[in-house]
Amino acid sequence: MGRPEPCVLFAQTFAHPNLDEYVDEVVFAEPVVVTACEFLELSASSTCQSASLVGATSPPSFALEVFVQCNGETRFRRLCQPFLYSHSSSNVLEVEAVVTNHLVVRGSYRSLSLVIYGNTAEDLGQYNIEFDDSS
Repeated sequence: MGRPEPCVLFAQTFAHPNLDEYVDEVVFAEPVVVTACEFLELSASSTCQSASLVGATSPPSFALEVFVQCNGETRFRRLCQPFLYSHSSSNVLEVEAVVTNHLVVRGSYRSLSLVIYGNTAEDLGQYNIEFDDSS
């Protein structure tokens, strides 16, 4: 039996009054497995039909970092290398699956439309997915 298809775990726009450096966080009620993040450009729709969020990310280009905190760890670690968000590039960030209940994005933006894909803790138990915390 294969791994379940990822679903939308979170879809929201973080909006701020000014262009500045921000840290926005997503706290899940239970551990989830994050497999991808999608950043929606202005007026764009998600690649996933079930995410009804319309993009409002602004400005059109800025540096962005994504961090997660894994169970039992006191510090956050990078989910991926820092990257330059741009309207003209692919805005779906595939990541190595990681178990977390706390995700943070940091960058210089005014607004950021974010869709997080993965699976719930229920899926973890059902498929006996182990988390290797040695990395």
